[in-house]
Amino acid sequence: MIFRRTDKYGYSRYYGGGGPAFVIKVIVTIAVVAALVLGGIALALQRYMVYTANGGHLELPWANSSNVSDGDGSGDNNGGVLVTDEEGDQSADAAEISADASADQSDGDASASAQPTEEEPEPVDEEQEADASEASDVDSAAAEETDADTSAESDQDEEKVGFFQRIWNFFANLFAQKDDSGDTSLTPDEASSSAASSASEEPDSSEQAASSASGDESAQTEPEEEVTTRPEALTGGLLLQHVSIGDVTAGYAEGDLTNVDANGIMLYLKESSGALNYASSLDLSAVFNVSCSESKSATIADTIAELGGDGYYTLAYVDCFQDGSAGELSDYQLYDESGDAWYDGDDCAWADPANEDFQNYIVGMVEELAAMGYDEIVLNNAAYPSTGDTDALSADCYDPDTFEDTISAFYAKLAQAVEGTDTIVSVITTTDAITGGADAATGQTLENMLQLGGRLWVEADAADAEALAQALTDAGYPDNALGLLVSSLDDGAAYCQMNLD
Repeated sequence: MIFRRTDKYGYSRYYGGGGPAFVIKVIVTIAVVAALVLGGIALALQRYMVYTANGGHLELPWANSSNVSDGDGSGDNNGGVLVTDEEGDQSADAAEISADASADQSDGDASASAQPTEEEPEPVDEEQEADASEASDVDSAAAEETDADTSAESDQDEEKVGFFQRIWNFFANLFAQKDDSGDTSLTPDEASSSAASSASEEPDSSEQAASSASGDESAQTEPEEEVTTRPEALTGGLLLQHVSIGDVTAGYAEGDLTNVDANGIMLYLKESSGALNYASSLDLSAVFNVSCSESKSATIADTIAELGGDGYYTLAYVDCFQDGSAGELSDYQLYDESGDAWYDGDDCAWADPANEDFQNYIVGMVEELAAMGYDEIVLNNAAYPSTGDTDALSADCYDPDTFEDTISAFYAKLAQAVEGTDTIVSVITTTDAITGGADAATGQTLENMLQLGGRLWVEADAADAEALAQALTDAGYPDNALGLLVSSLDDGAAYCQMNLD
Protein backbone atom coordinates (compact mmCIF):
# COMPACT_ATOMS: atom_id res chain seq x y z
CA MET A 1 0.00 0.00 0.00
CA ILE A 2 1.38 3.42 -1.00
CA PHE A 3 0.63 6.68 0.83
CA ARG A 4 0.95 10.14 -0.68
CA ARG A 5 1.43 13.43 1.11
CA THR A 6 1.33 16.89 -0.41
CA ASP A 7 3.35 19.75 1.03
CA LYS A 8 2.35 23.38 1.06
CA TYR A 9 3.78 23.94 -2.38
CA GLY A 10 1.66 21.23 -3.97
CA TYR A 11 4.40 18.64 -4.39
CA SER A 12 3.62 15.04 -3.53
CA ARG A 13 5.80 12.63 -1.66
CA TYR A 14 5.14 8.92 -1.63
CA TYR A 15 5.70 6.69 1.39
CA GLY A 16 5.54 2.95 1.71
CA GLY A 17 2.77 1.27 3.62
CA GLY A 18 5.12 -0.13 6.29
CA GLY A 19 4.89 -3.88 5.48
CA PRO A 20 2.04 -6.44 5.44
CA ALA A 21 -1.15 -5.87 7.35
CA PHE A 22 -1.61 -7.09 10.92
CA VAL A 23 -4.12 -9.75 9.90
CA ILE A 24 -1.69 -11.28 7.44
CA LYS A 25 0.99 -11.45 10.12
CA VAL A 26 -1.37 -13.28 12.48
CA ILE A 27 -2.41 -15.77 9.79
CA VAL A 28 1.21 -16.53 8.84
CA THR A 29 2.16 -17.00 12.51
CA ILE A 30 -0.74 -19.42 13.14
CA ALA A 31 0.14 -21.38 9.97
CA VAL A 32 3.78 -21.75 11.06
CA VAL A 33 2.82 -22.87 14.56
CA ALA A 34 0.31 -25.37 13.16
CA ALA A 35 2.89 -26.76 10.76
CA LEU A 36 5.40 -27.21 13.58
CA VAL A 37 2.82 -28.93 15.81
CA LEU A 38 1.67 -31.28 13.07
CA GLY A 39 5.24 -32.03 12.12
CA GLY A 40 6.04 -32.86 15.75
CA ILE A 41 3.03 -35.14 16.01
CA ALA A 42 3.95 -36.91 12.77
CA LEU A 43 7.50 -37.36 13.98
CA ALA A 44 6.29 -38.74 17.33
CA LEU A 45 3.93 -41.19 15.66
CA GLN A 46 6.71 -42.58 13.46
CA ARG A 47 7.83 -44.86 16.28
CA TYR A 48 4.44 -46.59 16.11
CA MET A 49 4.24 -46.71 12.27
CA VAL A 50 4.59 -50.18 10.79
CA TYR A 51 5.19 -50.80 7.09
CA THR A 52 4.24 -54.17 5.66
CA ALA A 53 3.87 -55.64 2.22
CA ASN A 54 0.21 -54.57 2.24
CA GLY A 55 0.94 -50.97 3.22
CA GLY A 56 1.54 -49.07 6.43
CA HIS A 57 -0.53 -48.70 9.61
CA LEU A 58 -0.15 -47.47 13.15
CA GLU A 59 0.29 -49.87 16.05
CA LEU A 60 -0.39 -47.76 19.14
CA PRO A 61 0.57 -49.17 22.56
CA TRP A 62 -2.98 -49.06 23.94
CA ALA A 63 -4.28 -50.95 20.86
CA ASN A 64 -1.87 -53.94 21.26
CA SER A 65 -3.73 -55.35 24.25
CA SER A 66 -6.55 -56.71 22.03
CA ASN A 67 -4.08 -58.75 20.02
CA VAL A 68 -2.50 -60.48 22.99
CA SER A 69 -3.61 -64.11 23.20
CA ASP A 70 -5.23 -65.62 26.29
CA GLY A 71 -2.85 -68.54 26.04
CA ASP A 72 0.30 -67.16 27.71
CA GLY A 73 -0.57 -63.52 28.31
CA SER A 74 2.52 -62.20 26.46
CA GLY A 75 3.19 -60.61 23.10
CA ASP A 76 6.10 -59.31 21.05
CA ASN A 77 5.62 -55.54 20.80
CA ASN A 78 8.85 -55.05 18.95
CA GLY A 79 8.38 -57.59 16.24
CA GLY A 80 4.58 -57.64 16.21
CA VAL A 81 4.52 -61.47 16.07
CA LEU A 82 2.08 -62.97 18.59
CA VAL A 83 1.82 -66.63 19.60
CA THR A 84 -1.80 -67.87 19.70
CA ASP A 85 -3.25 -70.63 21.86
CA GLU A 86 -3.57 -72.92 18.86
CA GLU A 87 0.04 -72.47 17.88
CA GLY A 88 1.07 -72.98 21.49
CA ASP A 89 -0.93 -76.18 21.75
CA GLN A 90 0.57 -77.46 18.51
CA SER A 91 4.07 -76.69 19.74
CA ALA A 92 3.36 -78.41 23.05
CA ASP A 93 1.90 -81.49 21.29
CA ALA A 94 4.91 -81.65 18.99
CA ALA A 95 7.30 -81.41 21.93
CA GLU A 96 5.39 -84.11 23.84
CA ILE A 97 5.34 -86.48 20.85
CA SER A 98 9.04 -85.88 20.24
CA ALA A 99 9.79 -86.62 23.91
CA ASP A 100 7.76 -89.86 23.78
CA ALA A 101 9.50 -90.94 20.62
CA SER A 102 12.88 -90.27 22.16
CA ALA A 103 11.96 -92.19 25.31
CA ASP A 104 10.68 -95.17 23.29
CA GLN A 105 13.77 -95.14 21.13
CA SER A 106 16.03 -95.00 24.20
CA ASP A 107 14.18 -97.96 25.75
CA GLY A 108 14.55 -99.88 22.52
CA ASP A 109 18.25 -99.17 22.34
CA ALA A 110 18.75 -100.11 25.97
CA SER A 111 16.88 -103.40 25.60
CA ALA A 112 18.71 -104.18 22.39
CA SER A 113 22.07 -103.60 23.99
CA ALA A 114 21.05 -105.78 26.96
CA GLN A 115 20.26 -108.83 24.72
CA PRO A 116 23.16 -111.21 24.06
CA THR A 117 24.49 -111.37 20.55
CA GLU A 118 23.18 -114.30 18.55
CA GLU A 119 23.59 -115.56 15.04
CA GLU A 120 20.05 -114.50 14.08
CA PRO A 121 18.86 -111.02 15.23
CA GLU A 122 15.51 -110.77 16.94
CA PRO A 123 12.64 -109.44 14.81
CA VAL A 124 11.86 -105.76 15.29
CA ASP A 125 8.59 -104.92 17.02
CA GLU A 126 6.25 -103.62 14.29
CA GLU A 127 4.19 -101.54 16.75
CA GLN A 128 7.32 -99.84 18.12
CA GLU A 129 8.56 -99.12 14.61
CA ALA A 130 5.22 -97.60 13.68
CA ASP A 131 5.23 -95.36 16.78
CA ALA A 132 8.77 -94.15 15.99
CA SER A 133 7.86 -93.43 12.37
CA GLU A 134 4.74 -91.50 13.44
CA ALA A 135 6.78 -89.50 15.96
CA SER A 136 9.41 -88.72 13.35
CA ASP A 137 6.79 -87.43 10.92
CA VAL A 138 5.18 -85.22 13.58
CA ASP A 139 8.62 -83.92 14.63
CA SER A 140 9.50 -83.01 11.02
CA ALA A 141 6.18 -81.22 10.57
CA ALA A 142 6.70 -79.26 13.77
CA ALA A 143 10.24 -78.28 12.72
CA GLU A 144 9.03 -77.09 9.32
CA GLU A 145 6.27 -75.04 10.94
CA THR A 146 8.76 -73.47 13.36
CA ASP A 147 11.12 -72.56 10.49
CA ALA A 148 8.19 -70.99 8.61
CA ASP A 149 7.19 -68.93 11.68
CA THR A 150 10.81 -67.80 12.17
CA SER A 151 11.10 -66.81 8.51
CA ALA A 152 7.83 -64.89 8.65
CA GLU A 153 8.95 -63.13 11.83
CA SER A 154 12.28 -62.14 10.21
CA ASP A 155 10.51 -60.80 7.11
CA GLN A 156 8.06 -58.84 9.21
CA ASP A 157 10.93 -57.32 11.26
CA GLU A 158 12.63 -56.14 8.09
CA GLU A 159 9.36 -54.59 6.84
CA LYS A 160 8.69 -52.72 10.08
CA VAL A 161 11.48 -50.19 9.59
CA GLY A 162 10.35 -46.63 10.14
CA PHE A 163 10.09 -44.08 7.32
CA PHE A 164 12.67 -41.72 8.80
CA GLN A 165 14.90 -44.69 9.62
CA ARG A 166 14.87 -45.63 5.94
CA ILE A 167 15.85 -42.07 4.99
CA TRP A 168 18.59 -42.07 7.65
CA ASN A 169 19.97 -45.40 6.41
CA PHE A 170 19.93 -44.13 2.84
CA PHE A 171 22.02 -41.05 3.59
CA ALA A 172 24.23 -42.95 6.03
CA ASN A 173 25.15 -45.43 3.30
CA LEU A 174 25.52 -42.66 0.75
CA PHE A 175 28.03 -40.66 2.76
CA ALA A 176 29.76 -43.53 4.52
CA GLN A 177 33.55 -43.28 4.41
CA LYS A 178 35.22 -45.70 2.06
CA ASP A 179 38.72 -47.03 2.14
CA ASP A 180 41.13 -47.16 -0.80
CA SER A 181 39.61 -50.39 -2.12
CA GLY A 182 36.12 -48.83 -2.26
CA ASP A 183 34.62 -50.85 0.67
CA THR A 184 32.34 -49.11 3.15
CA SER A 185 34.19 -48.10 6.31
CA LEU A 186 34.03 -50.72 9.04
CA THR A 187 33.00 -50.50 12.65
CA PRO A 188 35.85 -50.42 15.21
CA ASP A 189 35.47 -54.14 15.96
CA GLU A 190 35.30 -55.02 12.25
CA ALA A 191 38.25 -52.73 11.52
CA SER A 192 40.45 -54.38 14.15
CA SER A 193 39.44 -57.81 12.88
CA SER A 194 40.20 -56.77 9.29
CA ALA A 195 43.57 -55.32 10.31
CA ALA A 196 44.51 -58.53 12.11
CA SER A 197 43.62 -60.67 9.10
CA SER A 198 45.49 -58.31 6.77
CA ALA A 199 48.58 -58.50 8.96
CA SER A 200 48.49 -62.31 8.86
CA GLU A 201 47.86 -62.52 5.12
CA GLU A 202 50.04 -59.76 3.71
CA PRO A 203 53.87 -60.00 3.79
CA ASP A 204 55.84 -57.57 5.91
CA SER A 205 56.43 -54.20 4.27
CA SER A 206 60.14 -54.35 5.09
CA GLU A 207 60.37 -57.70 3.29
CA GLN A 208 58.55 -56.21 0.32
CA ALA A 209 60.94 -53.25 0.32
CA ALA A 210 63.95 -55.57 0.51
CA SER A 211 62.68 -57.75 -2.29
CA SER A 212 61.81 -54.68 -4.34
CA ALA A 213 65.27 -53.23 -3.78
CA SER A 214 66.97 -56.47 -4.76
CA GLY A 215 64.74 -56.70 -7.79
CA ASP A 216 65.57 -53.17 -8.85
CA GLU A 217 69.30 -53.83 -8.44
CA SER A 218 69.12 -56.95 -10.53
CA ALA A 219 66.91 -55.29 -13.13
CA GLN A 220 69.17 -52.36 -13.79
CA THR A 221 72.68 -51.44 -12.71
CA GLU A 222 73.37 -47.76 -12.20
CA PRO A 223 76.46 -46.49 -13.97
CA GLU A 224 79.35 -45.84 -11.61
CA GLU A 225 80.48 -42.25 -11.18
CA GLU A 226 83.71 -41.40 -12.91
CA VAL A 227 86.38 -40.87 -10.25
CA THR A 228 89.50 -38.84 -10.93
CA THR A 229 92.60 -40.96 -10.43
CA ARG A 230 94.90 -39.41 -7.87
CA PRO A 231 98.68 -39.61 -8.25
CA GLU A 232 100.24 -42.47 -6.36
CA ALA A 233 102.48 -41.77 -3.39
CA LEU A 234 105.63 -42.34 -5.39
CA THR A 235 105.08 -41.20 -8.95
CA GLY A 236 106.86 -39.24 -11.63
CA GLY A 237 105.69 -35.83 -12.78
CA LEU A 238 104.32 -34.84 -9.36
CA LEU A 239 104.02 -31.06 -9.17
CA LEU A 240 103.31 -29.70 -5.69
CA GLN A 241 102.37 -26.06 -5.29
CA HIS A 242 102.65 -24.32 -1.94
CA VAL A 243 99.37 -22.58 -1.10
CA SER A 244 99.11 -19.92 1.60
CA ILE A 245 97.36 -21.14 4.71
CA GLY A 246 95.94 -17.69 5.50
CA ASP A 247 92.52 -17.93 3.87
CA VAL A 248 92.71 -21.32 2.26
CA THR A 249 89.51 -22.72 0.81
CA ALA A 250 88.97 -25.37 -1.82
CA GLY A 251 88.13 -22.85 -4.51
CA TYR A 252 91.01 -20.54 -3.63
CA ALA A 253 93.55 -23.37 -3.52
CA GLU A 254 92.32 -25.00 -6.72
CA GLY A 255 92.66 -21.69 -8.49
CA ASP A 256 96.32 -21.48 -7.48
CA LEU A 257 96.94 -25.06 -8.59
CA THR A 258 95.30 -24.48 -11.96
CA ASN A 259 97.40 -21.38 -12.64
CA VAL A 260 100.64 -23.40 -12.51
CA ASP A 261 99.28 -26.72 -13.86
CA ALA A 262 100.03 -28.40 -10.51
CA ASN A 263 98.49 -31.72 -9.59
CA GLY A 264 99.22 -31.50 -5.87
CA ILE A 265 99.01 -29.05 -2.98
CA MET A 266 101.49 -28.40 -0.17
CA LEU A 267 100.42 -26.72 3.08
CA TYR A 268 102.51 -25.65 6.10
CA LEU A 269 101.00 -27.59 9.01
CA LYS A 270 103.86 -26.83 11.42
CA GLU A 271 105.89 -23.70 10.94
CA SER A 272 109.42 -22.88 12.14
CA SER A 273 107.93 -20.73 14.88
CA GLY A 274 106.31 -23.86 16.30
CA ALA A 275 102.78 -22.78 15.39
CA LEU A 276 100.43 -25.53 14.20
CA ASN A 277 97.85 -24.92 11.50
CA TYR A 278 95.55 -27.61 12.78
CA ALA A 279 93.96 -28.41 16.15
CA SER A 280 96.23 -30.95 17.84
CA SER A 281 95.38 -33.04 20.88
CA LEU A 282 99.01 -33.66 21.85
CA ASP A 283 100.12 -32.66 25.32
CA LEU A 284 103.11 -30.60 24.16
CA SER A 285 100.91 -28.61 21.79
CA ALA A 286 99.09 -27.40 24.90
CA VAL A 287 102.34 -26.78 26.75
CA PHE A 288 103.67 -24.69 23.86
CA ASN A 289 100.17 -23.24 23.21
CA VAL A 290 100.58 -23.62 19.46
CA SER A 291 97.37 -25.26 18.18
CA CYS A 292 95.09 -23.25 15.90
CA SER A 293 91.36 -22.77 16.38
CA GLU A 294 88.89 -25.55 15.70
CA SER A 295 87.19 -23.52 12.97
CA LYS A 296 90.43 -22.91 11.08
CA SER A 297 91.42 -26.55 11.45
CA ALA A 298 88.03 -27.65 10.12
CA THR A 299 88.34 -25.33 7.11
CA ILE A 300 91.75 -26.76 6.20
CA ALA A 301 90.53 -30.34 6.70
CA ASP A 302 87.53 -29.72 4.46
CA THR A 303 89.77 -28.14 1.82
CA ILE A 304 92.12 -31.12 1.80
CA ALA A 305 89.24 -33.60 1.67
CA GLU A 306 87.62 -31.79 -1.25
CA LEU A 307 90.83 -31.38 -3.21
CA GLY A 308 91.73 -35.01 -2.56
CA GLY A 309 88.33 -36.02 -3.87
CA ASP A 310 88.98 -33.95 -7.01
CA GLY A 311 92.14 -35.93 -7.70
CA TYR A 312 94.80 -33.64 -6.22
CA TYR A 313 97.78 -34.98 -4.28
CA THR A 314 97.99 -33.56 -0.74
CA LEU A 315 101.17 -32.93 1.22
CA ALA A 316 101.63 -31.68 4.80
CA TYR A 317 104.84 -29.73 5.45
CA VAL A 318 106.25 -29.97 9.00
CA ASP A 319 109.25 -27.97 10.22
CA CYS A 320 110.53 -30.51 12.67
CA PHE A 321 113.24 -29.58 15.23
CA GLN A 322 113.50 -25.95 14.17
CA ASP A 323 110.96 -24.68 16.68
CA GLY A 324 110.78 -21.20 18.17
CA SER A 325 108.36 -22.19 20.92
CA ALA A 326 110.65 -24.98 22.16
CA GLY A 327 113.44 -22.39 22.48
CA GLU A 328 111.49 -20.72 25.26
CA LEU A 329 111.61 -23.85 27.45
CA SER A 330 115.01 -25.08 28.61
CA ASP A 331 113.75 -28.65 28.99
CA TYR A 332 113.48 -29.06 25.20
CA GLN A 333 115.87 -26.60 23.57
CA LEU A 334 119.34 -26.76 22.12
CA TYR A 335 121.45 -24.39 24.24
CA ASP A 336 124.88 -22.78 24.07
CA GLU A 337 127.78 -22.89 26.51
CA SER A 338 126.12 -20.34 28.77
CA GLY A 339 122.91 -22.42 28.97
CA ASP A 340 120.84 -20.02 26.89
CA ALA A 341 118.77 -20.99 23.87
CA TRP A 342 120.84 -21.38 20.72
CA TYR A 343 119.74 -19.68 17.49
CA ASP A 344 120.66 -20.73 13.95
CA GLY A 345 121.53 -18.61 10.93
CA ASP A 346 117.83 -17.80 10.42
CA ASP A 347 117.72 -16.50 14.01
CA CYS A 348 115.41 -19.32 15.05
CA ALA A 349 115.69 -21.57 18.11
CA TRP A 350 115.80 -25.36 17.94
CA ALA A 351 114.53 -28.26 19.97
CA ASP A 352 117.09 -30.89 20.94
CA PRO A 353 116.79 -33.80 18.42
CA ALA A 354 117.86 -36.21 21.16
CA ASN A 355 115.03 -35.18 23.48
CA GLU A 356 112.68 -38.16 23.50
CA ASP A 357 109.69 -36.13 24.61
CA PHE A 358 110.07 -33.84 21.65
CA GLN A 359 110.67 -36.78 19.31
CA ASN A 360 107.42 -38.34 20.50
CA TYR A 361 105.72 -34.98 19.94
CA ILE A 362 106.72 -35.04 16.26
CA VAL A 363 105.80 -38.71 15.93
CA GLY A 364 102.35 -38.00 17.41
CA MET A 365 101.93 -35.12 14.99
CA VAL A 366 102.71 -37.41 12.05
CA GLU A 367 100.09 -39.88 13.29
CA GLU A 368 97.46 -37.13 13.49
CA LEU A 369 98.21 -35.84 10.01
CA ALA A 370 98.17 -39.34 8.54
CA ALA A 371 94.76 -39.87 10.13
CA MET A 372 93.57 -36.69 8.37
CA GLY A 373 94.23 -38.36 5.03
CA TYR A 374 97.32 -36.55 3.71
CA ASP A 375 99.12 -38.49 1.00
CA GLU A 376 102.55 -37.41 2.15
CA ILE A 377 104.15 -35.72 5.15
CA VAL A 378 107.49 -34.04 4.46
CA LEU A 379 109.71 -33.18 7.42
CA ASN A 380 112.15 -30.31 7.12
CA ASN A 381 115.01 -29.83 9.62
CA ALA A 382 114.41 -33.41 10.79
CA ALA A 383 118.06 -33.74 11.87
CA TYR A 384 120.72 -31.69 13.58
CA PRO A 385 121.25 -28.11 12.38
CA SER A 386 123.91 -27.49 9.75
CA THR A 387 123.69 -23.72 9.50
CA GLY A 388 124.59 -21.02 12.03
CA ASP A 389 127.32 -21.00 14.67
CA THR A 390 127.21 -24.63 15.69
CA ASP A 391 130.53 -24.24 17.55
CA ALA A 392 128.70 -22.20 20.15
CA LEU A 393 126.48 -25.15 21.07
CA SER A 394 127.13 -26.86 24.38
CA ALA A 395 128.82 -30.25 24.12
CA ASP A 396 126.18 -31.63 26.49
CA CYS A 397 123.52 -31.40 23.78
CA TYR A 398 125.64 -31.38 20.66
CA ASP A 399 127.92 -34.40 20.13
CA PRO A 400 128.55 -35.26 16.43
CA ASP A 401 129.47 -38.82 17.36
CA THR A 402 125.87 -39.49 18.43
CA PHE A 403 124.08 -37.79 15.53
CA GLU A 404 123.62 -40.83 13.28
CA ASP A 405 122.32 -43.11 16.02
CA THR A 406 119.96 -40.45 17.35
CA ILE A 407 118.47 -39.69 13.95
CA SER A 408 118.24 -43.38 13.00
CA ALA A 409 116.22 -44.13 16.14
CA PHE A 410 113.96 -41.16 15.42
CA TYR A 411 113.26 -42.28 11.84
CA ALA A 412 112.45 -45.79 13.07
CA LYS A 413 109.69 -44.31 15.24
CA LEU A 414 108.34 -42.34 12.28
CA ALA A 415 108.26 -45.43 10.05
CA GLN A 416 106.32 -47.31 12.69
CA ALA A 417 103.86 -44.42 13.10
CA VAL A 418 102.66 -44.63 9.47
CA GLU A 419 102.87 -48.38 9.11
CA GLY A 420 99.66 -49.73 7.65
CA THR A 421 98.47 -46.33 6.38
CA ASP A 422 98.37 -44.85 2.87
CA THR A 423 100.61 -41.95 3.96
CA ILE A 424 104.34 -41.82 3.33
CA VAL A 425 106.89 -39.83 5.36
CA SER A 426 109.55 -37.97 3.43
CA VAL A 427 112.42 -35.74 4.54
CA ILE A 428 114.31 -32.76 3.16
CA THR A 429 118.00 -33.52 3.03
CA THR A 430 121.23 -32.28 1.43
CA THR A 431 123.00 -33.24 -1.77
CA ASP A 432 125.97 -34.45 0.31
CA ALA A 433 123.75 -37.02 2.04
CA ILE A 434 122.66 -38.40 -1.36
CA THR A 435 125.89 -38.30 -3.30
CA GLY A 436 128.16 -39.20 -0.36
CA GLY A 437 125.78 -41.61 1.36
CA ALA A 438 125.79 -39.60 4.61
CA ASP A 439 125.96 -36.09 6.02
CA ALA A 440 127.98 -36.02 9.23
CA ALA A 441 126.79 -32.50 10.09
CA THR A 442 123.14 -33.54 10.28
CA GLY A 443 123.20 -37.26 11.12
CA GLN A 444 121.26 -38.21 7.98
CA THR A 445 122.36 -41.18 5.88
CA LEU A 446 120.88 -42.96 2.87
CA GLU A 447 120.49 -45.99 5.10
CA ASN A 448 118.51 -44.41 7.93
CA MET A 449 116.37 -42.35 5.55
CA LEU A 450 115.55 -45.47 3.48
CA GLN A 451 113.66 -47.01 6.40
CA LEU A 452 111.07 -44.22 6.08
CA GLY A 453 110.04 -45.56 2.67
CA GLY A 454 109.29 -42.06 1.40
CA ARG A 455 110.83 -39.48 -0.86
CA LEU A 456 114.04 -37.46 -0.44
CA TRP A 457 113.57 -33.77 -1.20
CA VAL A 458 116.66 -31.78 -1.98
CA GLU A 459 117.46 -28.26 -3.11
CA ALA A 460 119.41 -28.76 -6.34
CA ASP A 461 119.60 -27.71 -9.97
CA ALA A 462 117.66 -29.54 -12.65
CA ALA A 463 120.97 -30.52 -14.28
CA ASP A 464 121.85 -32.57 -11.19
CA ALA A 465 118.54 -34.38 -11.03
CA GLU A 466 119.57 -37.36 -13.14
CA ALA A 467 122.70 -38.09 -11.12
CA LEU A 468 120.89 -37.75 -7.83
CA ALA A 469 118.11 -40.05 -8.99
CA GLN A 470 120.66 -42.66 -10.05
CA ALA A 471 122.35 -42.50 -6.64
CA LEU A 472 119.05 -43.25 -4.96
CA THR A 473 118.39 -46.14 -7.33
CA ASP A 474 121.79 -47.61 -6.49
CA ALA A 475 121.04 -47.28 -2.78
CA GLY A 476 117.82 -49.33 -3.18
CA TYR A 477 115.30 -46.52 -3.21
CA PRO A 478 112.08 -46.95 -5.23
CA ASP A 479 111.48 -45.17 -8.52
CA ASN A 480 110.63 -41.47 -8.36
CA ALA A 481 112.07 -41.19 -4.84
CA LEU A 482 113.78 -37.92 -5.76
CA GLY A 483 112.07 -34.59 -5.41
CA LEU A 484 113.51 -31.18 -6.17
CA LEU A 485 112.72 -28.02 -4.25
CA VAL A 486 112.30 -25.33 -6.89
CA SER A 487 111.27 -21.70 -7.07
CA SER A 488 108.85 -22.36 -9.97
CA LEU A 489 107.36 -25.56 -11.30
CA ASP A 490 108.36 -26.97 -14.67
CA ASP A 491 105.62 -29.22 -15.96
CA GLY A 492 107.89 -30.58 -18.70
CA ALA A 493 110.27 -32.27 -16.23
CA ALA A 494 110.08 -35.97 -15.36
CA TYR A 495 111.08 -35.67 -11.68
CA CYS A 496 108.87 -34.55 -8.81
CA GLN A 497 108.94 -30.92 -7.86
CA MET A 498 107.74 -28.84 -4.93
CA ASN A 499 107.52 -25.08 -4.80
CA LEU A 500 108.07 -23.69 -1.30
CA ASP A 501 107.73 -20.03 -2.26
